[in-house]
Amino acid sequence: MHKTSVWQFLIPVVAAGVFAFFNIFGFYQGVERRIYDLLLHIKPAVEEDESLLFIDIDDTAIANVGVFPWSRDIMADGLILMGEFEAEYAVFDIEYTEQSPLGVNTTLLNKRIPDLFFQEFNAMNQNIRDLFSAVQEGSITVDDAADYVIDLEDLNDATRDMLLQSVGEISRDNDRYLGRSARAYGSAYFTVNMLPEKEEVTSAELEAYVLENIALADVQIAADFRAADEFSAVAIRPAILPIMAGAQGAGFPNVVVDDDGVRRRIQLIMEYGGRYFAQLALDPLLDGLGNPAIQIRKDAIVLKNAQMPQVGRQDIRIPLTQDQSMLINWPKKTYLESFRHISYYTLVLHKWLEEDLLQNLGIMEEAGYLSFFQGDYD
Repeated sequence: MHKTSVWQFLIPVVAAGVFAFFNIFGFYQGVERRIYDLLLHIKPAVEEDESLLFIDIDDTAIANVGVFPWSRDIMADGLILMGEFEAEYAVFDIEYTEQSPLGVNTTLLNKRIPDLFFQEFNAMNQNIRDLFSAVQEGSITVDDAADYVIDLEDLNDATRDMLLQSVGEISRDNDRYLGRSARAYGSAYFTVNMLPEKEEVTSAELEAYVLENIALADVQIAADFRAADEFSAVAIRPAILPIMAGAQGAGFPNVVVDDDGVRRRIQLIMEYGGRYFAQLALDPLLDGLGNPAIQIRKDAIVLKNAQMPQVGRQDIRIPLTQDQSMLINWPKKTYLESFRHISYYTLVLHKWLEEDLLQNLGIMEEAGYLSFFQGDYD
């Protein structure tokens, strides 16, 4: 064997051995990560889709709405408002895994209940005055008045029952309220956390519901695929059933953090109980792509015949790393500088202004100002 041929053979072997040695001690992984970070800084900027909007629970929201966590009716009202503005999807990365205390319907307590009491007691007083006036004027006899008194008692009893029922509605199950708001919205997504260890916190009813209604419908496992440890969960912790029952779907918010504290990759699909679940951001995206069949291969996830906007149907291939995660193509800018953001306070302020407007219109109507309108329409 010629000397040149020997070196051509030895150099690749030695290089492979050196990198394998570095990899065993974590040195090469660190270098590889630093190179990846460097490439992120020199690559072209990520294209920012204008249809994406982050609604932040930021310092402004906390200063004006109150210390977080908030009562869940605040999130429900925000979701209803998003529906009125025709937001296509709402994805909550807040884990509603515990039952919340009963809340207070402040609108009912501060406005409707006082108005209702005022109207009903005015009506009761007017009935009494009318009865006495009729007796005094001789329209009815004193003996006949006794029958009217019985009728008034029945009417007052009905009023009492109605008022008691209305007062009982002041306390509100905000979990169910959020779930009903999500169902009315139609395309809200919540969390189903994937756990590496067994937990006895999820009821059999909730687990069955999640497996039946939330898991992905069409997942194909390729013959060359061998699941890594991170691919399967031992237990799940979903959002509670009253909320989950109103969801369009749910995904896991789990993230992979490297040893140096940096998030460079993310799992897209995980398995539990023989069913497959999507990452939280991926689940609504799949719906937007027409819910394509998902093929999981050794080195990629393929979305089969996905409906691409303005393009048509085609396969989408998402490359995976050796641990079956996807490398994150981070924007160059910071979180607040990238994509569109508004404070959640914007949604709450809208509701407050709307309530003030309605109250002011009511005052104007009671004062007779609205009767001066002389237009062609009411």
